[in-house]
Amino acid sequence: MRTFDVVVIGGGILGVCVSYVASCLGLRVCVLERESDVAQHSSSRNTGVVHRPFYLNPETKRIFAIAAQRSYSPLQEICNAFHLPWCQNGTLEVATKEEQVEKLKQYAIWAKQNGMNEQEFEIVYQSELGKMEEGVKGYGAFYSKKDTNTDFGQITKSIAKISQRLGTTFLFNTQAISISCGVVKTQASELKGFVINVAGGEALRLAQTEGVAHKFAQLHFRGDYWVLHEKIAKSFKRNIYTVPRYSKFPFLDPHIIKRPNGNTEIGPNAFLVRTPYSYKGTLSALFANALGSGSGSVSKRLKLFLNREFLSLVASDWLTSISKRYIAKRVSAFAPALSHKHFVGRGVSGIRHNLIDQNGFVPEAVLIQTENSFHVLNYNSPGATGSAWFAASIVKRLVNTGFLNAKKGVTPPFWKSLIEEDEGWKELRVIFKNLR
Repeated sequence: MRTFDVVVIGGGILGVCVSYVASCLGLRVCVLERESDVAQHSSSRNTGVVHRPFYLNPETKRIFAIAAQRSYSPLQEICNAFHLPWCQNGTLEVATKEEQVEKLKQYAIWAKQNGMNEQEFEIVYQSELGKMEEGVKGYGAFYSKKDTNTDFGQITKSIAKISQRLGTTFLFNTQAISISCGVVKTQASELKGFVINVAGGEALRLAQTEGVAHKFAQLHFRGDYWVLHEKIAKSFKRNIYTVPRYSKFPFLDPHIIKRPNGNTEIGPNAFLVRTPYSYKGTLSALFANALGSGSGSVSKRLKLFLNREFLSLVASDWLTSISKRYIAKRVSAFAPALSHKHFVGRGVSGIRHNLIDQNGFVPEAVLIQTENSFHVLNYNSPGATGSAWFAASIVKRLVNTGFLNAKKGVTPPFWKSLIEEDEGWKELRVIFKNLR
């Protein structure tokens, strides 16, 4: 049995950031990744938008809001150091209904509460919206000027290289089967150490093998995007989102994103799928998809399927996945000139892994600690945006509470202030949940 100070399960952006911070503190780290390289799933299959936290309610999404605010500069530092794309295009979040204008004002309040300064944003009213984006209509918009487009997959791989140079062991093609008393069982061996479970779509299953998180179940939703024709794509200068119609469900209304590779994509839907890796397939086995999606308590999942509003949204998003005409109709609410003829091919598809409990969808990330492990569940968008600060805070919390014994480390090649600061990790105390 191989022994490490820390065994990280998951080679996505959060797991790699955890490994980097821990290795800087002199800890012996091992990262287990089921694929042949890091960043093969959500860390590469996302919008690539570095979100500013204007739309995050600081009361219900405190972790995501703090992490997004604190991680912006560290991510920019990485991109500058490795010459990765950092395109500060900005985002317009459009009110497609008159009553949504009040939500724009709420965003301005949240933005300030979450640490944004007033120079970073403005409310654009209807008369000015068309001047900023000729192809966009609405009753107004919230303009977040510093929202940035990047490639989180490249960021993850760059951080992994530095972490490896600092001594981190990466075990690829290695799937974690179970966790018990600080021992991770894989298909071929066992590894011992303090376990940090950041396995994305597999995190709930692994937590439950250790006897925690049984109050939760999980559903998987695939988001599909379409690539816009270059000619029409040029008419959109920024990312274009809309104020969500159904905030209690994880269904994103269609939006337009600018990729660093030059593509402009529109999407997504929220297509219910069976596994964390179901990136293809539409009409096949819809009934099986609906009842078999996810993991955890079947009763909690079935409860949602008695909710008419939820079922209506599921049906609508299935249609969005298979019909260009249908998604074009939905988009016409804010981009009337777009037609299904402008969609030239499929873009990137990604999968969200949403926790549910007896009250429905869980809005916040869930953190669970035992004597030998730390589990991060429900870490969805804007998770990649907040990964730097969140990873540092987890490791610093475990060090400062005696669960990890940091040794004489190295001067961090980057994120020096983030890693060496003493106070940031304490903000997790307010939102930490011990659910053992």
